[in-house]
Amino acid sequence: MLELCPVGSKTDRPCPRLATTEPQGRERGGRKLCEVHAALKPLEEEIEDLGAAEELLEGWIEEARRLDNASLEMVLRHAREEMSARLEFLEEGVDAVHTTQR
Repeated sequence: MLELCPVGSKTDRPCPRLATTEPQGRERGGRKLCEVHAALKPLEEEIEDLGAAEELLEGWIEEARRLDNASLEMVLRHAREEMSARLEFLEEGVDAVHTTQR
């Protein structure tokens, strides 16, 4: 029996597509989603992971500054900039898909 995609089911804007695809990423084996939301799931998980990593990097940058280790601080700042750029790219892409799906 086919069901509707569960994304947004508890809101006034539920996904109108059929749930036909197994989710990827950490939710493998979970409830089926539509193809669009199943494809977005790994990207949304990467966004969560990058956000957590950014927070950790901030702490490490502060520690490098406390230790007066300019080289380490520079490397960590560079890593944070790269992560921030990737995070922004993913968030814009996911938001664009959500916007066009409404």
